[in-house]
Amino acid sequence: FHLEKSGNSISNFSADLKDGKKYLLLLKEIIPEYLQDEKYFQLESDQERAETVFKLGLKFLPHLPLTPADILQGNARMNLLFLAEIFQYRHGIVPQKAEPVKIEEL
Repeated sequence: FHLEKSGNSISNFSADLKDGKKYLLLLKEIIPEYLQDEKYFQLESDQERAETVFKLGLKFLPHLPLTPADILQGNARMNLLFLAEIFQYRHGIVPQKAEPVKIEEL
């Protein structure tokens, strides 16, 4: 959902996240106050992006379950755990206003 807003998607929790690019896009959608600076999206190496994702994660998750090596190796279980932790911290979904339901008399 969040990645689709930026024209991206993932089909797995390993190879699709290995370079860190989609993590940065996801974090920008969910926690934009941490990614105000466009420099994060100009990092050239996978290692730099993985380390940046890790450092950003430490800002809002005190017990980060992921290391830069987990990202680079495409560790699907650790990536899934990290994503679950992110969404537990802040899901980034804005609730829609419900229309009042009119109850008619029978």
